[in-house]
Amino acid sequence: MKNFFSKTILLIIITIITSCSQDENVVDNTNSITVITDPVTELKGKTLTFNGRVIGDDVEIVARGFAWSLNSNPTTNDYTEVVDGSGFGSFFIDIKNSIEPLQTYHVRAWVSTQLGETFYGNDLEFTTKDVLSIENFRIEGIVSTRVVVSSKIEKIDDETGLFETGYVFSVNPNPTLSNFSINTSHFPFNDTEFTINNLSPNTDYYIRPYVSFPHDNRVIYGEELKFKTVGYVGPSGGYVVFDKGSESDGWRFMEAAPGYFDNVTWGCKNISIPGMPKNIGSGYANSQRIINSCNDSNFAAKLCRDYDGGGYNNWFLPSSQEMSAVIRSLVDINALTGDNSYWVSNQNESIPDEGIYLYYNPSKDEISEYSTSKGYGFYDAIPVRRYK
Repeated sequence: MKNFFSKTILLIIITIITSCSQDENVVDNTNSITVITDPVTELKGKTLTFNGRVIGDDVEIVARGFAWSLNSNPTTNDYTEVVDGSGFGSFFIDIKNSIEPLQTYHVRAWVSTQLGETFYGNDLEFTTKDVLSIENFRIEGIVSTRVVVSSKIEKIDDETGLFETGYVFSVNPNPTLSNFSINTSHFPFNDTEFTINNLSPNTDYYIRPYVSFPHDNRVIYGEELKFKTVGYVGPSGGYVVFDKGSESDGWRFMEAAPGYFDNVTWGCKNISIPGMPKNIGSGYANSQRIINSCNDSNFAAKLCRDYDGGGYNNWFLPSSQEMSAVIRSLVDINALTGDNSYWVSNQNESIPDEGIYLYYNPSKDEISEYSTSKGYGFYDAIPVRRYK
Protein backbone atom coordinates (compact mmCIF):
# COMPACT_ATOMS: atom_id res chain seq x y z
CA MET A 1 0.00 0.00 0.00
CA LYS A 2 2.82 2.42 0.87
CA ASN A 3 4.53 1.67 -2.45
CA PHE A 4 1.25 2.40 -4.31
CA PHE A 5 0.89 5.88 -2.71
CA SER A 6 4.54 6.72 -3.48
CA LYS A 7 4.07 5.88 -7.15
CA THR A 8 0.88 7.93 -7.32
CA ILE A 9 2.52 11.05 -5.85
CA LEU A 10 5.52 10.65 -8.16
CA LEU A 11 3.17 10.45 -11.20
CA ILE A 12 1.37 13.67 -10.18
CA ILE A 13 4.68 15.53 -9.78
CA ILE A 14 5.88 14.37 -13.22
CA THR A 15 2.58 15.45 -14.81
CA ILE A 16 2.82 18.93 -13.31
CA ILE A 17 6.45 19.36 -14.41
CA THR A 18 5.66 18.15 -17.93
CA SER A 19 2.70 20.51 -18.18
CA CYS A 20 4.79 23.55 -17.20
CA SER A 21 7.62 22.69 -19.61
CA GLN A 22 5.17 22.48 -22.56
CA ASP A 23 3.71 25.96 -21.88
CA GLU A 24 6.64 28.21 -22.63
CA ASN A 25 4.39 31.10 -23.76
CA VAL A 26 1.68 31.79 -21.22
CA VAL A 27 -1.34 33.17 -23.06
CA ASP A 28 -3.86 33.60 -20.28
CA ASN A 29 -3.14 36.53 -17.97
CA THR A 30 -3.07 36.04 -14.20
CA ASN A 31 -4.77 38.30 -11.71
CA SER A 32 -1.48 40.14 -11.12
CA ILE A 33 -0.80 41.04 -14.80
CA THR A 34 -3.18 42.22 -17.52
CA VAL A 35 -1.84 42.90 -20.99
CA ILE A 36 -4.01 44.93 -23.41
CA THR A 37 -3.52 45.27 -27.15
CA ASP A 38 -4.83 48.72 -28.11
CA PRO A 39 -5.99 49.68 -31.64
CA VAL A 40 -3.38 50.07 -34.35
CA THR A 41 -2.88 53.67 -35.48
CA GLU A 42 -1.16 55.58 -38.28
CA LEU A 43 -2.07 53.04 -40.96
CA LYS A 44 0.00 54.31 -43.88
CA GLY A 45 0.81 51.71 -46.47
CA LYS A 46 3.87 49.95 -45.07
CA THR A 47 4.11 52.04 -41.89
CA LEU A 48 1.92 51.83 -38.76
CA THR A 49 2.04 52.03 -34.97
CA PHE A 50 1.29 49.20 -32.53
CA ASN A 51 -0.04 50.22 -29.11
CA GLY A 52 -0.33 48.29 -25.86
CA ARG A 53 -0.62 48.49 -22.07
CA VAL A 54 0.30 46.31 -19.14
CA ILE A 55 -1.45 46.63 -15.77
CA GLY A 56 -0.57 44.89 -12.53
CA ASP A 57 1.79 44.74 -9.53
CA ASP A 58 3.99 42.44 -7.44
CA VAL A 59 6.03 41.36 -10.45
CA GLU A 60 8.92 42.84 -12.39
CA ILE A 61 8.35 43.42 -16.13
CA VAL A 62 11.69 43.11 -17.91
CA ALA A 63 10.61 43.21 -21.58
CA ARG A 64 7.65 44.43 -23.63
CA GLY A 65 6.81 44.06 -27.29
CA PHE A 66 4.40 43.04 -30.03
CA ALA A 67 3.92 39.91 -32.08
CA TRP A 68 2.03 39.85 -35.36
CA SER A 69 1.12 37.40 -38.09
CA LEU A 70 -1.38 36.68 -40.84
CA ASN A 71 -2.83 34.10 -38.45
CA SER A 72 -4.69 34.68 -35.20
CA ASN A 73 -3.00 34.69 -31.78
CA PRO A 74 0.57 35.39 -32.93
CA THR A 75 3.45 34.69 -30.56
CA THR A 76 7.09 35.69 -30.30
CA ASN A 77 7.81 32.84 -32.71
CA ASP A 78 6.15 34.96 -35.43
CA TYR A 79 7.11 38.49 -36.42
CA THR A 80 7.99 40.32 -33.22
CA GLU A 81 9.56 43.56 -32.05
CA VAL A 82 10.80 44.46 -28.57
CA VAL A 83 9.91 47.92 -27.27
CA ASP A 84 12.46 50.04 -25.46
CA GLY A 85 11.82 50.26 -21.73
CA SER A 86 10.26 48.03 -19.10
CA GLY A 87 7.71 48.08 -16.30
CA PHE A 88 3.98 48.73 -16.25
CA GLY A 89 2.07 51.30 -18.31
CA SER A 90 1.58 52.07 -21.99
CA PHE A 91 4.05 51.25 -24.73
CA PHE A 92 4.14 51.43 -28.53
CA ILE A 93 6.40 50.90 -31.51
CA ASP A 94 6.44 52.09 -35.13
CA ILE A 95 6.58 49.25 -37.64
CA LYS A 96 7.81 49.75 -41.19
CA ASN A 97 8.50 47.41 -44.11
CA SER A 98 7.50 44.27 -42.19
CA ILE A 99 3.92 44.41 -43.43
CA GLU A 100 2.37 44.57 -46.88
CA PRO A 101 -0.43 46.80 -48.19
CA LEU A 102 -3.98 45.42 -48.40
CA GLN A 103 -3.34 42.55 -45.99
CA THR A 104 -5.25 41.48 -42.88
CA TYR A 105 -2.97 40.87 -39.89
CA HIS A 106 -3.31 39.89 -36.23
CA VAL A 107 -1.27 41.53 -33.49
CA ARG A 108 -0.85 40.96 -29.75
CA ALA A 109 1.05 42.96 -27.17
CA TRP A 110 3.25 40.86 -24.87
CA VAL A 111 5.40 41.27 -21.76
CA SER A 112 8.02 39.11 -20.06
CA THR A 113 8.72 38.91 -16.32
CA GLN A 114 11.90 38.34 -14.38
CA LEU A 115 10.76 34.74 -13.93
CA GLY A 116 10.90 34.15 -17.69
CA GLU A 117 7.13 34.09 -18.13
CA THR A 118 5.54 35.68 -21.21
CA PHE A 119 2.03 37.12 -21.06
CA TYR A 120 -0.02 38.09 -24.14
CA GLY A 121 -2.78 40.59 -24.64
CA ASN A 122 -5.93 40.22 -26.68
CA ASP A 123 -5.72 39.31 -30.37
CA LEU A 124 -6.44 42.36 -32.54
CA GLU A 125 -7.18 42.15 -36.28
CA PHE A 126 -6.36 45.02 -38.66
CA THR A 127 -6.15 45.55 -42.41
CA THR A 128 -3.47 47.70 -44.00
CA LYS A 129 -4.30 50.37 -46.55
CA ASP A 130 -2.85 50.66 -50.02
CA VAL A 131 0.25 52.76 -50.65
CA LEU A 132 -1.94 55.56 -51.98
CA SER A 133 -5.58 56.46 -52.38
CA ILE A 134 -7.56 58.57 -54.85
CA GLU A 135 -9.59 61.27 -53.14
CA ASN A 136 -11.96 64.12 -54.06
CA PHE A 137 -13.01 62.69 -57.42
CA ARG A 138 -15.71 64.93 -58.80
CA ILE A 139 -17.30 66.11 -62.02
CA GLU A 140 -16.87 69.85 -62.53
CA GLY A 141 -18.91 70.37 -65.69
CA ILE A 142 -20.58 68.55 -68.57
CA VAL A 143 -21.36 69.74 -72.08
CA SER A 144 -22.47 67.74 -75.10
CA THR A 145 -19.17 66.02 -75.96
CA ARG A 146 -16.91 66.91 -73.03
CA VAL A 147 -16.68 66.43 -69.29
CA VAL A 148 -14.39 68.24 -66.85
CA VAL A 149 -13.20 66.16 -63.91
CA SER A 150 -10.71 66.47 -61.06
CA SER A 151 -9.11 64.14 -58.51
CA LYS A 152 -6.43 64.15 -55.86
CA ILE A 153 -3.93 61.48 -54.87
CA GLU A 154 -3.31 60.95 -51.18
CA LYS A 155 0.17 59.42 -51.16
CA ILE A 156 0.25 57.20 -48.12
CA ASP A 157 3.76 55.80 -48.47
CA ASP A 158 6.76 57.98 -49.33
CA GLU A 159 8.34 54.99 -51.08
CA THR A 160 5.46 54.38 -53.46
CA GLY A 161 7.66 54.53 -56.54
CA LEU A 162 6.66 55.37 -60.09
CA PHE A 163 3.02 55.29 -61.07
CA GLU A 164 0.73 56.50 -63.83
CA THR A 165 -2.58 58.32 -63.47
CA GLY A 166 -5.63 58.71 -65.65
CA TYR A 167 -9.34 58.16 -66.13
CA VAL A 168 -11.26 55.24 -67.58
CA PHE A 169 -14.80 55.58 -68.90
CA SER A 170 -17.43 53.54 -70.67
CA VAL A 171 -21.14 53.37 -71.37
CA ASN A 172 -21.15 50.35 -69.03
CA PRO A 173 -20.47 50.24 -65.26
CA ASN A 174 -17.04 49.50 -63.78
CA PRO A 175 -14.82 50.70 -66.63
CA THR A 176 -11.22 49.49 -66.72
CA LEU A 177 -8.11 50.15 -68.78
CA SER A 178 -9.55 47.81 -71.41
CA ASN A 179 -12.21 50.46 -72.08
CA PHE A 180 -11.64 54.08 -73.11
CA SER A 181 -8.85 55.63 -71.06
CA ILE A 182 -7.02 58.94 -70.78
CA ASN A 183 -3.50 58.99 -69.32
CA THR A 184 -2.92 62.14 -67.27
CA SER A 185 0.52 61.37 -65.81
CA HIS A 186 1.81 64.65 -67.25
CA PHE A 187 -1.13 66.31 -65.51
CA PRO A 188 -1.05 64.81 -61.98
CA PHE A 189 -4.04 64.42 -59.66
CA ASN A 190 -3.84 67.47 -57.41
CA ASP A 191 -7.42 68.80 -57.63
CA THR A 192 -6.56 70.26 -61.04
CA GLU A 193 -9.34 70.15 -63.63
CA PHE A 194 -8.90 67.91 -66.66
CA THR A 195 -11.12 67.85 -69.77
CA ILE A 196 -12.09 64.61 -71.52
CA ASN A 197 -13.18 65.20 -75.11
CA ASN A 198 -14.81 63.32 -77.98
CA LEU A 199 -17.79 61.96 -76.06
CA SER A 200 -21.19 61.40 -77.64
CA PRO A 201 -24.03 63.84 -76.87
CA ASN A 202 -27.04 62.75 -74.82
CA THR A 203 -25.25 59.60 -73.61
CA ASP A 204 -24.85 57.97 -70.19
CA TYR A 205 -21.25 57.31 -69.12
CA TYR A 206 -19.48 55.71 -66.18
CA ILE A 207 -16.09 57.11 -65.22
CA ARG A 208 -13.48 56.57 -62.53
CA PRO A 209 -9.87 57.64 -61.95
CA TYR A 210 -7.07 55.11 -61.85
CA VAL A 211 -3.47 54.77 -60.73
CA SER A 212 -1.32 52.06 -62.29
CA PHE A 213 2.09 50.70 -61.22
CA PRO A 214 4.04 49.58 -64.30
CA HIS A 215 6.60 47.63 -62.28
CA ASP A 216 4.05 45.10 -61.02
CA ASN A 217 1.13 45.61 -63.43
CA ARG A 218 -1.17 46.62 -60.58
CA VAL A 219 -4.03 49.12 -60.98
CA ILE A 220 -5.98 51.02 -58.31
CA TYR A 221 -9.37 52.35 -59.36
CA GLY A 222 -11.11 55.21 -57.59
CA GLU A 223 -14.77 55.92 -57.02
CA GLU A 224 -17.10 55.42 -59.98
CA LEU A 225 -19.39 58.27 -61.01
CA LYS A 226 -22.16 58.24 -63.59
CA PHE A 227 -22.97 61.24 -65.78
CA LYS A 228 -24.92 62.07 -68.90
CA THR A 229 -23.64 64.34 -71.62
CA VAL A 230 -26.06 67.14 -72.45
CA GLY A 231 -27.80 67.80 -75.74
CA TYR A 232 -31.21 66.48 -74.72
CA VAL A 233 -34.40 68.55 -74.62
CA GLY A 234 -35.04 70.43 -71.39
CA PRO A 235 -38.26 71.39 -69.58
CA SER A 236 -38.92 74.49 -71.74
CA GLY A 237 -38.42 72.72 -75.05
CA GLY A 238 -34.89 74.03 -75.63
CA TYR A 239 -31.68 72.01 -75.39
CA VAL A 240 -29.85 71.45 -72.11
CA VAL A 241 -26.37 72.87 -72.76
CA PHE A 242 -24.57 72.52 -69.42
CA ASP A 243 -24.63 70.30 -66.33
CA LYS A 244 -22.56 71.12 -63.24
CA GLY A 245 -22.55 67.46 -62.23
CA SER A 246 -24.26 68.21 -58.92
CA GLU A 247 -26.61 70.80 -57.51
CA SER A 248 -25.19 73.90 -55.83
CA ASP A 249 -26.41 77.48 -55.36
CA GLY A 250 -29.92 76.31 -56.18
CA TRP A 251 -29.25 74.94 -59.67
CA ARG A 252 -27.51 72.23 -61.65
CA PHE A 253 -28.59 72.42 -65.32
CA MET A 254 -28.57 75.20 -67.90
CA GLU A 255 -31.00 75.22 -70.79
CA ALA A 256 -30.85 77.34 -73.95
CA ALA A 257 -34.04 78.73 -75.46
CA PRO A 258 -35.21 77.04 -78.67
CA GLY A 259 -35.01 80.43 -80.42
CA TYR A 260 -32.88 83.59 -80.29
CA PHE A 261 -33.10 87.37 -80.71
CA ASP A 262 -31.70 88.51 -84.03
CA ASN A 263 -29.73 91.72 -84.63
CA VAL A 264 -29.96 93.39 -81.21
CA THR A 265 -27.70 95.81 -79.34
CA TRP A 266 -25.84 95.17 -76.11
CA GLY A 267 -27.50 98.37 -74.85
CA CYS A 268 -26.59 100.94 -72.21
CA LYS A 269 -24.35 102.92 -74.55
CA ASN A 270 -22.10 105.42 -72.74
CA ILE A 271 -22.89 103.72 -69.40
CA SER A 272 -20.13 101.82 -67.61
CA ILE A 273 -21.21 98.78 -65.58
CA PRO A 274 -17.97 97.35 -64.13
CA GLY A 275 -17.40 94.25 -62.09
CA MET A 276 -19.51 91.68 -63.96
CA PRO A 277 -17.87 88.21 -63.71
CA LYS A 278 -17.46 85.96 -66.74
CA ASN A 279 -17.66 82.63 -64.95
CA ILE A 280 -20.46 80.08 -65.17
CA GLY A 281 -23.18 81.00 -62.72
CA SER A 282 -22.84 84.79 -63.04
CA GLY A 283 -25.02 85.53 -66.07
CA TYR A 284 -28.31 85.97 -64.22
CA ALA A 285 -26.92 88.57 -61.80
CA ASN A 286 -25.04 90.28 -64.64
CA SER A 287 -28.22 90.58 -66.70
CA GLN A 288 -30.16 92.04 -63.81
CA ARG A 289 -27.39 94.53 -63.13
CA ILE A 290 -27.33 95.66 -66.76
CA ILE A 291 -31.11 96.17 -66.77
CA ASN A 292 -30.97 98.15 -63.52
CA SER A 293 -28.26 100.42 -64.95
CA CYS A 294 -29.93 101.73 -68.09
CA ASN A 295 -33.31 102.86 -69.44
CA ASP A 296 -33.11 101.53 -73.01
CA SER A 297 -36.23 99.77 -74.18
CA ASN A 298 -34.90 96.78 -76.13
CA PHE A 299 -31.42 95.41 -75.69
CA ALA A 300 -29.87 91.97 -75.27
CA ALA A 301 -30.08 91.54 -71.48
CA LYS A 302 -33.61 92.98 -71.21
CA LEU A 303 -34.95 90.91 -74.11
CA CYS A 304 -33.57 87.74 -72.52
CA ARG A 305 -34.96 88.57 -69.06
CA ASP A 306 -38.39 89.38 -70.50
CA TYR A 307 -38.52 86.14 -72.47
CA ASP A 308 -41.05 83.64 -71.09
CA GLY A 309 -40.55 80.62 -73.31
CA GLY A 310 -42.02 77.38 -71.97
CA GLY A 311 -43.90 79.34 -69.33
CA TYR A 312 -40.70 80.16 -67.41
CA ASN A 313 -39.63 83.66 -66.35
CA ASN A 314 -36.05 83.01 -65.22
CA TRP A 315 -34.29 83.53 -68.56
CA PHE A 316 -31.21 85.75 -68.84
CA LEU A 317 -28.30 86.75 -71.10
CA PRO A 318 -25.43 84.32 -70.42
CA SER A 319 -21.97 85.37 -69.27
CA SER A 320 -18.94 84.75 -71.49
CA GLN A 321 -18.16 81.28 -70.08
CA GLU A 322 -21.83 80.34 -70.04
CA MET A 323 -22.21 81.36 -73.69
CA SER A 324 -19.13 79.34 -74.58
CA ALA A 325 -20.83 76.24 -73.12
CA VAL A 326 -24.02 77.12 -75.03
CA ILE A 327 -22.19 77.40 -78.36
CA ARG A 328 -20.13 74.25 -77.82
CA SER A 329 -23.11 72.08 -76.93
CA LEU A 330 -25.35 73.41 -79.69
CA VAL A 331 -22.61 73.06 -82.33
CA ASP A 332 -21.98 69.45 -81.34
CA ILE A 333 -25.63 68.54 -81.90
CA ASN A 334 -25.97 70.73 -85.03
CA ALA A 335 -28.46 73.03 -83.29
CA LEU A 336 -26.65 76.38 -83.27
CA THR A 337 -28.71 79.06 -85.00
CA GLY A 338 -28.04 82.71 -85.79
CA ASP A 339 -25.11 84.49 -87.38
CA ASN A 340 -22.34 82.95 -85.19
CA SER A 341 -21.86 86.19 -83.18
CA TYR A 342 -23.59 86.37 -79.78
CA TRP A 343 -23.72 89.04 -77.08
CA VAL A 344 -22.81 88.06 -73.52
CA SER A 345 -23.50 89.84 -70.22
CA ASN A 346 -20.01 91.31 -69.88
CA GLN A 347 -18.44 94.57 -70.99
CA ASN A 348 -14.88 95.42 -71.97
CA GLU A 349 -13.38 96.61 -68.68
CA SER A 350 -10.67 98.55 -70.53
CA ILE A 351 -13.15 100.21 -72.90
CA PRO A 352 -16.41 100.43 -70.91
CA ASP A 353 -18.46 101.55 -73.92
CA GLU A 354 -17.84 98.20 -75.62
CA GLY A 355 -19.88 95.09 -74.94
CA ILE A 356 -18.40 91.61 -75.26
CA TYR A 357 -19.57 89.03 -77.78
CA LEU A 358 -18.45 85.52 -78.74
CA TYR A 359 -17.82 84.48 -82.31
CA TYR A 360 -17.94 80.88 -83.49
CA ASN A 361 -15.68 80.08 -86.46
CA PRO A 362 -17.14 76.98 -88.17
CA SER A 363 -14.10 76.35 -90.36
CA LYS A 364 -11.77 76.13 -87.33
CA ASP A 365 -14.38 74.96 -84.80
CA GLU A 366 -13.16 77.74 -82.50
CA ILE A 367 -14.95 80.09 -80.11
CA SER A 368 -13.34 83.52 -79.70
CA GLU A 369 -14.14 86.52 -77.50
CA TYR A 370 -14.25 90.06 -78.89
CA SER A 371 -15.79 93.42 -77.99
CA THR A 372 -17.42 96.21 -79.95
CA SER A 373 -19.64 99.24 -79.43
CA LYS A 374 -22.62 98.56 -77.17
CA GLY A 375 -24.76 100.28 -79.78
CA TYR A 376 -23.85 97.87 -82.56
CA GLY A 377 -27.10 96.21 -83.62
CA PHE A 378 -26.16 93.21 -85.73
CA TYR A 379 -25.35 90.47 -83.19
CA ASP A 380 -27.71 87.91 -81.70
CA ALA A 381 -28.72 86.99 -78.15
CA ILE A 382 -29.66 83.51 -76.92
CA PRO A 383 -31.64 83.39 -73.64
CA VAL A 384 -30.70 80.68 -71.13
CA ARG A 385 -32.17 79.55 -67.84
CA ARG A 386 -30.97 77.48 -64.88
CA TYR A 387 -32.85 74.78 -62.99
CA LYS A 388 -32.33 71.92 -60.55
